Amino acid sequence: MVEIKIPTVETFLNYFPLEIGGYAIGALNLLANIFASILQLRKTIEMNLKEFHGSTESPCKTSYYGFNELMSSNTVLSAFISFYLISGVLTRNTAKILPFMIYVTTYALTSVIHMMSVHEGHVAFGFLLATFHGYSFIVIYSLFMKFLVVEDGETTEKFEDDIEYGEDDDVVHITSPQTNS
Repeated sequence: MVEIKIPTVETFLNYFPLEIGGYAIGALNLLANIFASILQLRKTIEMNLKEFHGSTESPCKTSYYGFNELMSSNTVLSAFISFYLISGVLTRNTAKILPFMIYVTTYALTSVIHMMSVHEGHVAFGFLLATFHGYSFIVIYSLFMKFLVVEDGETTEKFEDDIEYGEDDDVVHITSPQTNS
């Protein structure tokens, strides 16, 4: 069994409860994705108006439209995942928090790739995105573990038999849940 020790935090920004951190991260991502969707819609309308009036500025308009559609669907999906996180924090449901953990991990990795792109101006922006999403993952993971394990040692989920407590109280080993057929 491979043991991965993921760091956890007790509070959000060293002051606020983790639930506030979950709401803040979810709301911030939701607003950023709504804003990005509006910008994508504006760009699509602008490109359609230029095409309608006969302006051909870009030789590869078709590939741009495909990229624009991909980015639009990505921002809408990300907004729904952020809303799902807020709902999961509100209802203390770990199954609703898990998609955001996957999303934020993927986004942190793409931020690192973005940081290593050929454009030098993108390094600082990529570093900020990777740092923000890395911290978001740690906060949401800490919240996930808080919701998973109740203070008296019982679990709130069906994974009760899959949690083993190590010698360190801070380390929790989770094995994959068994499916019953």
